[in-house]
Amino acid sequence: MKMKKGLIIAISIIIVIAIVLGIVYFVVFGHSKKYGETENITVGDGKTVKIGVISDSQLPGDGNSSRWTENLKMTLETLKEAQVEVVIHAGDFTDIGTVSAWKSFKKVYD
Repeated sequence: MKMKKGLIIAISIIIVIAIVLGIVYFVVFGHSKKYGETENITVGDGKTVKIGVISDSQLPGDGNSSRWTENLKMTLETLKEAQVEVVIHAGDFTDIGTVSAWKSFKKVYD
């Protein structure tokens, strides 16, 4: 019985440590992003192209506005103001990939 109780305590401590580390990781890396930064990289013939990279817009399929919709609008405006020539979307456009979700994305993007 003592061994079982010790095992439960050890597992509980590991879970608490994992949760604390997860929170610290999220705070340090999840909220430290600097939006609106640009970097010019010249390659090949010396010409430059300004590229914007976004990911995981996760727009909902219900057609309603959400924080995800507003985030995408603000991001696209930032890229437009920075005179970005190419946008690479490297992640999920919508949360579930339905036709209505894609229409939400197209409405925001247009």
